[in-house]
Amino acid sequence: MPDMAFRMQAPLGLSLPDGRRAAVREWSLTGLTSYDLPDEALVEAILSIPFQGVVLSFPVTLEKDPGQPIYRFRNLTGRQRETLSLFYRSLLSGKMATTGDMITSLDTPVDLIPMEETEQEREIAVSTKTPRGFRTLMVLAVYIVLSLSVFGYLGSLVLTRINEITVQHARFLAPIEPVSAQVSGFVSDVLAEPGAFVAAGTPILQLSDPQAERRLEDLRRDKVSAEVALAEATADLARHEAGRAAERRVLTRALTDAISERRPRDFFSGYDLDAVEDATRALAMFDTGLSSAPRDFNSIGAQYVAIADDRRQRLRVIERDFETYRAALNNLTVIAPRNGRVVSFMVSEGQYLRAGAALLDFEEDKPRTVQGWLDHRYSGAVFEGMPAIVTFNLTGEKRALDARVSRVEAAIDPARPNNYGIMVVLEADGISTEESRVLFSRNAPAAVSLQRNVFGWF
Repeated sequence: MPDMAFRMQAPLGLSLPDGRRAAVREWSLTGLTSYDLPDEALVEAILSIPFQGVVLSFPVTLEKDPGQPIYRFRNLTGRQRETLSLFYRSLLSGKMATTGDMITSLDTPVDLIPMEETEQEREIAVSTKTPRGFRTLMVLAVYIVLSLSVFGYLGSLVLTRINEITVQHARFLAPIEPVSAQVSGFVSDVLAEPGAFVAAGTPILQLSDPQAERRLEDLRRDKVSAEVALAEATADLARHEAGRAAERRVLTRALTDAISERRPRDFFSGYDLDAVEDATRALAMFDTGLSSAPRDFNSIGAQYVAIADDRRQRLRVIERDFETYRAALNNLTVIAPRNGRVVSFMVSEGQYLRAGAALLDFEEDKPRTVQGWLDHRYSGAVFEGMPAIVTFNLTGEKRALDARVSRVEAAIDPARPNNYGIMVVLEADGISTEESRVLFSRNAPAAVSLQRNVFGWF
C-alpha cells in the first residue's frame, strides 16, 4: 500500500534474539532498513516504540531481502499493526498521538483478515463452477416457477372472490328456549333428568302452592253451598209458579162475580162499573206479570226471582274464582312445550319461585343451524337453497360440511349496529339432529362461504 511504503527516519528500538540492541533510523510499515543487523531472518526480535516517556515493546519477525539491508515485517498481529500504524501516522502528520488512541490500537480485538481471493480458492471456484448456459436456464426456471406461484395465488384469490361470498360473524345456533314459571310456588318435584328426551306435553317439573290449594278447597266448598242455595231458590220459585193457574182462576171468578152483579143497562150506560173495571185490571196485570197489590202473587214471585238471580250471580263469581285457581294449580305442572330434550335445570327442589322466573332450558328436537351476517349489497345475490361450505374446528380437527341457506332476513349487522344487513341461516346437508348436537357446539364460531357456482357451466 502507498501509505505503508514511505520510509521515514525516526528512532525505533530493536532487541536481537542474542540480547544485543540495534538502533533503527529508517523504517516504514512494511519494514525497516539497518546496516547493523545480521544478514539473516530475525524470528524472535523485540521492537520498541518510544511513546511519551514510555516504551511499547512487542515481538516481531523480520525477513531479510537478499542483497539489500531491508528487513520486512512478517505475521504482525492486528494489535501490533494498529499500534505501529498509529505511531507512523503521527510522525507523518506531525501530531502527537493521544493515550486514548494508543489504548484503542492496543485493544484491537482480532487480526485483520485478508479480503483477496487466494489462488487455491480461485482454483476451487473455477473447478466447481457450472456452465454459464446451464446457470442461465436454472435462474430462468426459478423465476418462472416464482412467477407462476405468485400469479397462481393471486388468480386463485380473484376466482374465489368471484365464486364465493364470505359470511361474517358466523356461529352455530341451538334451538334452545327458556321455560319460565307461569305462577308462583315451591319446586316440589323434578320429573325429568337433564339431557333426557321428552315428548310434547310430558310433565317435567312439579310446583306447589299451599295457599292456592287451600283457597281452591274453600272455593270448592263455597261452590257446593252456592249450588244448593240456588237449587232451593229455584225450587221455591217453581212451587210458587205452580200456583199461578189457581190464582188466575180466583181472579177470573172475581171478574165473573163483578159482571154478574151488574144489570145489562149498567154496561150500556156505564153506570157503577168500578168493581168490574178493578177485576179486569187485576186479571190483566196478573197475566202480564205485574203486581196490582202488595204481597200479591206476582209480587211474591218477583221476590223469589230476585233471590234466585242473586244466588245464581254469587255462584258465577265462585265458579270464576274456582276456575282461576284451578287453572293456576294446573300451571304448577310444567310440561314440555314440544318434542325435545331438557338441557339443564335452573332450580332445585324446595326452592320458592315467583311467576316469570326461569325454570329450565329446553332444546327442541330439530338440527342445529348456522347463523351469519352479510352486507346489504349482497341482497340480490343470496337466496334460500343457495349451496354453502361450513368450516369449523372439532377438538383440534378441521372439518368442512356442505350446507344450504334455509332463511334470508333483513337484520341489524353486529359489526355496524346502526345499519341494516342480511342475516342468513344455514342447515347442514345430511346431518341428523343428534349428529348436529355432537358436531356443532352452541355459539361456536364457524367459517361460512356461499357458493355462487359461477363456473358451474364448465
